[in-house]
Amino acid sequence: MKLLFCFVLSFLLVGCNGDKLQSPEVEYEIKRHCATERDRQALSKFVVDCATAANPKSDEEGEDLVSQCQYTGIDVVCPEHRHKVTTIKRNNGMPASERIDEVDNDGNVINENNQSPTD
Repeated sequence: MKLLFCFVLSFLLVGCNGDKLQSPEVEYEIKRHCATERDRQALSKFVVDCATAANPKSDEEGEDLVSQCQYTGIDVVCPEHRHKVTTIKRNNGMPASERIDEVDNDGNVINENNQSPTD
């Protein structure tokens, strides 16, 4: 009986150990995306013009052409946005949570009004 009790107790202790969270990792990245309606309309126009100007005799698939025009349009039309990505991971390396904030060139978080915080 004592052996069974020790066996159950050891499973209980191992099971209650849980998955501890690691220290947050902070990375900075630059992405391009069209945030305003004006930017999205300019991107749409670029994609349509790009697809229209394509060589109709090429053996490129149409959907591949449109997706490549979209990727190129994002690089040409959309402005850069800098992001601070804070990730908290579990011990197994899987993300537990992630927070993304837009930052200015100095790494200061930009608030909702697109203004840098003042002191």
